[in-house]
Amino acid sequence: MDETKGRQWRIELCERPVRKAQRVDMLLFGRALCHPFLALIDEHDKVLGEIHLVPFDRSTTTRTRTRLNRLFELATAATVPMHVDKAVRGVVGATPLGRYYPTLHSLFYDHAAQYAKALVRQELVTDSPSRTRTTWNLLRMAATRLDARNLPYDRFGSGRGRNNCQSGLATILAEAGLPVIPLSGQFAAPGWNPRLSA
Repeated sequence: MDETKGRQWRIELCERPVRKAQRVDMLLFGRALCHPFLALIDEHDKVLGEIHLVPFDRSTTTRTRTRLNRLFELATAATVPMHVDKAVRGVVGATPLGRYYPTLHSLFYDHAAQYAKALVRQELVTDSPSRTRTTWNLLRMAATRLDARNLPYDRFGSGRGRNNCQSGLATILAEAGLPVIPLSGQFAAPGWNPRLSA
């Protein structure tokens, strides 16, 4: 008898409002912006893993985020509306401070970390445990390949040359052969639905 018959695991695209920058988002857009992530869930609704694309400080090897790293994130928020963010990043990157400028990297959990905070969830995959786990591993490998590119992190904006949690997630979904479905729009500002970053 096949013990896995009838068992279904799933992968969900989850959205939660960005927490620490909500005040900035409210000032600029009138609402909180979205942090999307993926969750792997078994047939008992237990979260077995999460994948997040986040900014990390390149000056450390422990994937911590220093105060200076956070300061550059805020600087990005302030300079994007003025269309000078890339120029500022270029100037900073040419100095010793450039190593603190955040780059886009993956963060893996083997348990529920932020799932309970997700206010919107969309099902991406529903399949047998083995096939769903295989798809999950493809997503993790795609995220690891993305890490190696050390893309400069741009919190705001999407499309060509913009690298953030949404564009990063779109990239790994496409590489794993999954549809890059739009976010709900409940938190995302216009133009923030995922697009591949060239």
